[in-house]
Formats: sequence, C-alpha cells, structure tokens
Amino acid sequence: MKLTAGLNLLHSRDIEKNLSKKITLANTSDKTLSNKVLSKAQAAPSDPIFFTNDSFQQPWNPDIRYRTDFAFSPMTSINYRNDLMIFAENYEVKKAVRIVGNETVLVDTDQNKYPVFPKINQTLIDEEKQQTANAIQDYLDKIFYPKLYQWYNFKDEGLLDKVKEYLITGKIAYEIIYDSLKHPKEIIGVIPIDPASLQKFRANGQTWYVQRPIVCDNSGAQERVLHENQVILCEWNKYDFGYISYVDQLRRPFNVMRSMETSKVLWFAAKSQVRMHIKLALGDVTRPEAITKLTESKNQYINQFQFKDDGTVTFNNAPNNSGYREFFTAETAQSGSPEIEEVNANGPDLTETDSLNYWGKLFWNYSEIPFDRIDNNSGDSWGFADVNSLRKIEINFAKFITSIRKELNQLFLKPIIIQLTLQEAEIGVDLSLLDSINMEWVAFNNYQELAELEVLDKRVQLAMNMANFGELTDVNGNPRKPVPLSWIVKTYLGFTKEQLDSLERERVKENLSLGFNADGSAPEGMGDEDEMDMEDDSEMDDSDIDMDEEPMEDDSEIIEESDEQVDEDSIVAMVQNGELTKDDLSMLIDAGQLTDEEIQQLKDAGLYPNESAEDIIANEDEAY
Repeated sequence: MKLTAGLNLLHSRDIEKNLSKKITLANTSDKTLSNKVLSKAQAAPSDPIFFTNDSFQQPWNPDIRYRTDFAFSPMTSINYRNDLMIFAENYEVKKAVRIVGNETVLVDTDQNKYPVFPKINQTLIDEEKQQTANAIQDYLDKIFYPKLYQWYNFKDEGLLDKVKEYLITGKIAYEIIYDSLKHPKEIIGVIPIDPASLQKFRANGQTWYVQRPIVCDNSGAQERVLHENQVILCEWNKYDFGYISYVDQLRRPFNVMRSMETSKVLWFAAKSQVRMHIKLALGDVTRPEAITKLTESKNQYINQFQFKDDGTVTFNNAPNNSGYREFFTAETAQSGSPEIEEVNANGPDLTETDSLNYWGKLFWNYSEIPFDRIDNNSGDSWGFADVNSLRKIEINFAKFITSIRKELNQLFLKPIIIQLTLQEAEIGVDLSLLDSINMEWVAFNNYQELAELEVLDKRVQLAMNMANFGELTDVNGNPRKPVPLSWIVKTYLGFTKEQLDSLERERVKENLSLGFNADGSAPEGMGDEDEMDMEDDSEMDDSDIDMDEEPMEDDSEIIEESDEQVDEDSIVAMVQNGELTKDDLSMLIDAGQLTDEEIQQLKDAGLYPNESAEDIIANEDEAY
C-alpha cells in the first residue's frame, strides 16, 4: 500500500469532527496508542503512525517502507493487476490457486452452517465476564454474523471466489457502511471498493485512507478521506515493494519452467529433419548477381520452425512437418553442379526429460504445495488422522494456509468488533474480552490440532506416572502421595490460569447438576433414608417384640415434626441459610432442576431472581 502525505487534507476538511468517537476509538487491528501517550514520547519515531506535530507535515523518511514521495496513479496498480489476472489463466498457475483456495475454504459441509464462523474461547474469559461472553456469542450466532455473511455475498462458493481473487491480485477492500457517521448505532452493510484507488497515511496514532478517483475526468469526482474503521483492507504485502500476491511470486519459476519446455519442443522439432548444407555453383558472375541468385534459390531449401503460445509447432508456417524431402538441381558446363551435404548436428543432448521434472518441481516448490499432491506417480503417502504419519512438508503447508486465513480474518473480526462497540461502548474497551473472539475455519486437515493433542497426551501420561510415583505414610497412618496432584496439573499439563478457573467452574456446575453441593460434598440428610430402611429391616427380623414399650406418639405430633423437617430441607431454607448461593440457584433454574412447586415456593418467599434489563433485551433479540 502506497503511503501518502495526507495530513493537510485531513486537517483542511476537518474529518475527525464529523466522525463519532465510537467509530474512531473502536479497538481494531490498526489501532495502536492514544494521543495522550504520543504526546509523552521524547524520541523521534521511525513509523509515521507515531508521528505528530502542529504543522500537519510529515518529515521525509528514507526507509523504503514509509516513503510518501512516490508518484501514484490508480491505473498503474490496475494495469499490474490485469496482468496478474491474465497470467493466472495458465494451467499450472490456475491449478495452484485452486488447490490453495480449496485448502483455505472448505465448502459444502454438513456439520457446519458456515465455512468460517466467530467463536469465543470461554476458557480464557474471567468468571465475572462469562455471562457477557455468552450473550455476545448468542448475538453473533443468531443476529449479526448471518447478516454480515449475507452482505459479503459469501454463500455457496462466494467466499472461495473471493479467496482466489485475493491469491491472484493480493488485495481486496470493502467499505463499512454505518447508519450515521455522527451518531452511529449499528453497521448496515459493506460494499466492495477498488483497493487500487486507496492510499494510506497515518496521523496521531490512527490510520486513514485517501481514495483517489480512478479516472480524472470532468465528472467532479473528488478525493475521499476514510477512517481506518470505515475500510476493510486485506493485503498480501502491506508495503509497496516485492511480490504483491501469491500468483506474483510464481511468475519467475513458471517462466523458467515454460522456457525449458519450449526449448525442448523446439529441439525435438529441429532434430526431426536432417539438416543440410547446400552450396550452389553460380558460375562466373559478379557478387551482386550471386547474392540475387542465392536469395532466389534459398526459398527452395530453407526450413522455419515456430512454437506458438497455444502449443502449436509450425514448419514453414504449416502445422505439418515433412520427414523426407528431395532436391532437384540443374547442371550446365559453365555453372557446375551444386553441393548438398549433411551438417554435423552434435550438441547438447536435450532428449532427456529429467531437467523438465526438475524445473516442474521447482515451480511447485515455490507454490508451497507438497509435490506428492501434484504427482500421481508419487509413492509417498500422507494422512490427516494419525499425527505419527505427518510429514514436515504437510505441516509447513498447513502453516502457510493458516497465515492466509489470519489475513482474511479482518473481513469478519473488524466489523464484529466495531458492531459490539456500537452496541455497548464498554465492550469496545475490554481488550481481554475482544481478544478472546476468534474466527474458526472449518479445516480438512487439522495438523496443528492433532499435534497439540499428541503433546497433551504425552503430558497426561507423564502426570499419571508422577501421580503414581511412590507412597508415604503420615502421622495418622494414612497413605499419602509425595507429589500433590494439583501441583502436577498446574506444572505439567500446560493449562493457563483462565483454563484452570474454567475447569473449576465446570466442576461446580457438574456437582450441582448431580445433586451435590458446590464443593462436591453430599447435602445434609442425603443417605438417611437408606440407613432408616436398614434399621426397619433389622427390627422386623427381630422375633422378640417388647409389648410393654411406651405407646406411639400422637399422629399430630408426627405430622408436625415431619413438616418441620421438610421446611428445614426445602429450597427456601437452603437459600435463606446460605447453603445455596444466588449464582447456584440461577444455574439450577437454567438447568431445569427445580420443580414447579419449588419455583412457586421461591416466588412466594420473594427469593426467585427477577429478570434484569439485559436479560429482557437478550430475549427480545432472540425472539427477533
């Protein structure tokens, strides 16, 4: 992307005052530091994004990455892009683009609605933010992401076509459309724009784009200044030097491969006939006359070979080659007879084909695609179900595909983060929550996940061996393990603090769903019924019955004691005594563990949790 000195344009049009703070301050990929931080800096920055002054002039930077004095014309980029699109029509290049595109996007899956979708990693979210994270996930899945996918027109093979365009041209761009720039409430759409018309400049810690008219005419088209959060730009090479796309880096190996193939074809064509040296006897004539007669006679013996772009080899402008030719000459007493002899055709042996295979492999090596996926005769096997059968070249190819997906993630993450900021400003400044939103790509070969599972399996085996290592006896005579299990989990299983906290939360939920207390202990009174049944059985088996024992208590007293026992074990008493917290009660209600009678008791006692305003809004959104 070419940089431009657009500070004066930004200042003269007073663009910043016409944009809402919700748009300019949304935390997206290009956002770095605030003006307050930049004002405290003392050293001269190398990157112009950190430069600020009151003269609205950027100093000249000799670094090739940040120069702003290059001449720029949108047509130059468009012409270069057109050449790449024509070049990509070659069979080998088109095949490489198709393989990489199909590996990046897996369409027509029965298990997933979309080939790529947003997912919040719940194990990295703090406990107090779990409810917010769940609400965000529901909002994205049910409301915003389906609309975003529709705006991009990515259904069917739309996303695959856009990925192929990105691989060929190296740049794709969209403009984010808001309902209002001064008072935005939501994003209402995205439209594609020509990335060749964009120039980037940086000022006061933010990135801006100048969109210049592609054709200068009398239509009155003017330059537009767009904030970074109004533009979605994906670039293969963010600088203005080097290869600008995946296809661009295939040019040299493809041209070498094609040149070698052409040389082979021409060599075989030239060697298909015997090359002759014809010496004409012109008699006693002057040099000009000899040249004239030689030119006239040459047309009878000369052969011309041509190899056209469509693969056709022509002989004397005809597609057919004569394998046998006869020459007829006339002889006089004064002129003498012409001489015809075969020319020695010794030279480099081009009949072998190993060199062609070498240049073909070199091309596919530049494409990052494993060659055994191209060569049908390759004996190497590769699998995706067993991590032990993975090869290094397949792992490198998987990492290459991951790098393409990460660059394309901006198509989805940027509007998602901005939309969440517009809905709730506090979410837009919560970096820990926003960084937990990832794009999940449906993949055919999950090499990275398989490798992680293999490493985790080795860690589990090590933890089991350490847990079973040795045994000690404490002062009470109880056996103890020398290495605590909790220490092994924290040290060797590689879980983060957030994952360990999430593990504890899930343990509490599981205990409550099974009827235990939050800490896993049995509730008070659990197991008493079994003990009473055993006592009753033992009394029934006793043949000696004491007939002189005291009479049974009055039925009313038994009923009263039973009622008091029920009241002590009721859900209302557990909440009042603190045995059941409000969070635990909410989880029981959400899990449907309470009966209608218990819910009614809670409502009568005023302990049933009321719906908050956020819950009401969430229910309305879900209903919508």
